[in-house]
Amino acid sequence: MLIRLFAISAMLLMTVATGAAQAETITIKFKDKTDAKDWRPITEKWGVEDSAYGATELSGDKSPFSIYQSKSFSDAEVTFTADADEKRYYIAGNIRTRVERERISGYQIVAFFSSVSVDIYLYRLDEFPLDPALADEPRILCHKLLRKVAKPKITLAGKGDTISVIYDGDTVCSEQDKKYDGGKVGLFNHHYWMQGYTAVKIVTP
Repeated sequence: MLIRLFAISAMLLMTVATGAAQAETITIKFKDKTDAKDWRPITEKWGVEDSAYGATELSGDKSPFSIYQSKSFSDAEVTFTADADEKRYYIAGNIRTRVERERISGYQIVAFFSSVSVDIYLYRLDEFPLDPALADEPRILCHKLLRKVAKPKITLAGKGDTISVIYDGDTVCSEQDKKYDGGKVGLFNHHYWMQGYTAVKIVTP
């Protein structure tokens, strides 16, 4: 009986110890303005139009950026989906993001889509300015040119020191970098090439 009670106590302790690290999935589909309430524009004005979230007004001197302000994440997979009606468009999203004085640090995926291919860049941003006039080339951790697929999904994942890019279910980049271990999820619009984001899905292990 004593052994059985000890075993039950051990199971309860294990449950309490592991309960804080439960998996979580956050899906934002931007169907209306309430879906954008947890996002904070850093530069420019952002809003929801036609079930997509993006910059709604440009001042002419800043690249639009917005962050998910409710939580910070360390280990997480973040899938970005953009309005893909155009033949040429791009998806740009950030993880482990920190913003100070309109300068961004963290990891960023930028995927440029043409009618037949996708050009994927994985960057590490180190106090990268949102003012294009001040910006230098960010550090490239990985670059891939791949075939475009129907309804593509781009996932940027951080797990420990490994930063990965998942495209169409396949890991196409996997880099070791330990500079940033946690932060916000972000969305970026190139100043001269605009589109809206239709969904962001955040999955924690």
